[in-house]
Amino acid sequence: MEDFMLPTAKGRLFCATYTPEMDVRFYITQESKVLLETDEESTFETIEDALEALRDLVSPQAYRMVMLDIRKRRMLA
Repeated sequence: MEDFMLPTAKGRLFCATYTPEMDVRFYITQESKVLLETDEESTFETIEDALEALRDLVSPQAYRMVMLDIRKRRMLA
């Protein structure tokens, strides 16, 4: 089980989704940016920018899985 919102070297883990295509993790960095970790790492100003980039990387089914996990995390927060 992932330890959400506990500080790591990359930032605070916001959401982790494991899809058949790849593992997707979103971190909130100390600079309040969004780190998207897939097969590589990219930093974005907003979660919306990160999601737009993710949409180009994964299938529509995997993208829906990520969106469902993000909605769950927001409801728990």
